[in-house]
Amino acid sequence: MSTRGPVRGTASGPRAIGAGVLADGCFKLALAAAYGVFAVPFAGWLAAPYWLVLVTALLLVTSGVTEILASRRPERRHVVLLATYDIAWLAISIATLIMASLGASAAGSVWLAFQAVASVALAVLFSARRSGT
Repeated sequence: MSTRGPVRGTASGPRAIGAGVLADGCFKLALAAAYGVFAVPFAGWLAAPYWLVLVTALLLVTSGVTEILASRRPERRHVVLLATYDIAWLAISIATLIMASLGASAAGSVWLAFQAVASVALAVLFSARRSGT
């Protein structure tokens, strides 16, 4: 099964994928809003620079908006991209939790930086046109 191209098949397939992509984009916007509103406490709690929390929030907005726009034309590859992002997010969350438990003060910054970089990468990959289109 190819992960490229528009979703075809049952009527619920494209709708389900589109709804999932839309929900993920909305979640990223909500997370970005929380980071923006609570940037000072998050920065303190994560022992991360205030500016990194704000940059991460801004880049999450970029990713969230890109996903919401992409939900109008869902593709199978969107599911793969979101699953890959989520697996990487889980792995970095576990790794930085271990770092923090070992006393690494940079754990929060690493966790935020991953989200910032991964959000940009996800937005770029969602925006990339399929070859031959």
